[in-house]
Amino acid sequence: MTENQKDNQKDNNKQINTHLDIKRLSILAFFLASAVVLGYLESLIPYDFGVPGIKLGLANIVSLIILYLYRGRDAVIVGVLRIFIIGFMFGNMYMIIYSLSGLLLSITLMILLKKSSIFSIIGISVAGAVSHNIGQMIVAYLVVRTTGILFYVPILLLSAVIAGICTGVASTSVLKILRKM
Repeated sequence: MTENQKDNQKDNNKQINTHLDIKRLSILAFFLASAVVLGYLESLIPYDFGVPGIKLGLANIVSLIILYLYRGRDAVIVGVLRIFIIGFMFGNMYMIIYSLSGLLLSITLMILLKKSSIFSIIGISVAGAVSHNIGQMIVAYLVVRTTGILFYVPILLLSAVIAGICTGVASTSVLKILRKM
């Protein structure tokens, strides 16, 4: 192979990689927009369980899908961006802090569990939901400095298991459809 052919091959490889990066970025942007819309729609649902913090976590469906179709790093980036966008549009700085603490703990655990190949997507979703609530409870304790919030832990963990099952089932269904495309 001549020097000119080697240079042409390198240029072709760069073009292919650039095309793949643009495609990946476009798809991840679509997933980010989807997560923001799901987060907004969920904010319209009137939850009244007498315990603050209980919700389904519809945007977490997107995090799971990204985790399974792309890299853990992509799920982290989209999750952090989602939290800031939703927080600034529909929440406040406390919401952002609580959500970030939950996301960072849950996404880290989900990445590790996925790498182990032991758990199903539903199991990983449940672990993510539970660890998300634990992360938020840690921040809540640091903010209010009272053990009274421990009263909420059993209820929040039970709701996290239920929400994790729901989002895990939804993610499994969406992944089946996306993998056929």
